[in-house]
Amino acid sequence: MATNYHRRPQPPENRPSALLSKEENTVLFGLLGKKCTTLSSSVVQLLLTEPPHHSKWQIRCTGVVCFVKDNPKRSYFIRVYDFDRQQLVWEQELYNTFQYKTPREFFHTFEAHDCMAGLNFADDKEAKL
Repeated sequence: MATNYHRRPQPPENRPSALLSKEENTVLFGLLGKKCTTLSSSVVQLLLTEPPHHSKWQIRCTGVVCFVKDNPKRSYFIRVYDFDRQQLVWEQELYNTFQYKTPREFFHTFEAHDCMAGLNFADDKEAKL
């Protein structure tokens, strides 16, 4: 007689950045929040445009960007964490018509809530993930 086991699917594991130590990645995973998982992590400079013309990039911070599955909010986010202050400093929720562009292998852009956002990746390999 076959036994019917109902196994719960394993939750996805957080994806570390190769540029961070194991300890730093552990700290990063702790910043994500309960039931949130990073599907990709990388060291970046976050650049934003400013009103009224949005014609010039301004460096907002250097930190770690994570592509986060936020289960409590039932959504996905691009979140940037300031590692020195160990806090979330910027986020963009993804939506159906979201357009993510890669004008350079290491520089990615997208339209955010009230500006254009750019991610300048420290590592080309992680930029491709």
